[in-house]
Amino acid sequence: MTTHESTALVHETVPPEPWLTADEVAVLAGLTPRTIRTAARSGRIPGERVRPSGGRRHRWRFRWAEVAEALTADPITETTEEEEKG
Repeated sequence: MTTHESTALVHETVPPEPWLTADEVAVLAGLTPRTIRTAARSGRIPGERVRPSGGRRHRWRFRWAEVAEALTADPITETTEEEEKG
C-alpha cells in the first residue's frame, strides 16, 4: 500500500467530529454555557443554530476543533463577555 492509498483510507474511515452542546463546550473551554452562546451569537466562535424537530427553541451545536481554533486566535474570558455587554 502506498502512502497516498493509506492516507485516502484514513480519510474514508475516520468519522466526522461529533456535534457538542454549549454545556459540553463550556466544560472543555472552562467557560459558562451562557458565555459560549453569547460568543456564538456575536460570531466570535463558530457554531450552528439548530431547531430540534418538534421543538420551539433553537439550540447551539459546535465542533470542538473549530471552537478551539477560534479560542486560540481570540481568547474569551467571562470578563471579556461582560465588558462587551456594556
